[in-house]
Amino acid sequence: RGTIVTMDVHGRVVDLRTGMGAPLAIAVDAFGRIYLSDDASGRVDIFDEQWQPSGTLGVGAGEFLGATDIAVDPDPGFTLIYVADGGANSIKIYDADGLPVRSFGTHGTGPGEFDFPSAIWVSPFGEVFVGDQNNDRVQVFDREGVFLRCFGAQGGGDRNFGRIQGLE
Repeated sequence: RGTIVTMDVHGRVVDLRTGMGAPLAIAVDAFGRIYLSDDASGRVDIFDEQWQPSGTLGVGAGEFLGATDIAVDPDPGFTLIYVADGGANSIKIYDADGLPVRSFGTHGTGPGEFDFPSAIWVSPFGEVFVGDQNNDRVQVFDREGVFLRCFGAQGGGDRNFGRIQGLE
């Protein structure tokens, strides 16, 4: 608990960080900034490449009810960080300085509604894929949070995804 293990491409441990609270999700942007959610404090901390603290997303502690996953937009023209807040049933979007840009989603079963968003991924084309765990589906949005489509058992198909834990 509270440990981050970094491995090289061969699976060898190259770094071990302890005392990191209750880490739940991690992402790294193109500039080497590390985004780490701490489930104990309800915040996402930002670190530089040497693991020196450099800020938080939003107001810090209490910003999230459960930051289950973090994704960074791969397009350098859109320096946006997306956080799936499972406890709040929403997706929260921040700029590179950690300031809120927008959010979308509420609790429910309809398009754009979530029942525990557990995973998030941003495609190279700017589509935001969200694993909607308890609705057993994946919903797809544009960068602005506009619903595009979904797939899975609750999304008009017959696939049963079970407990979605990650997307890529």
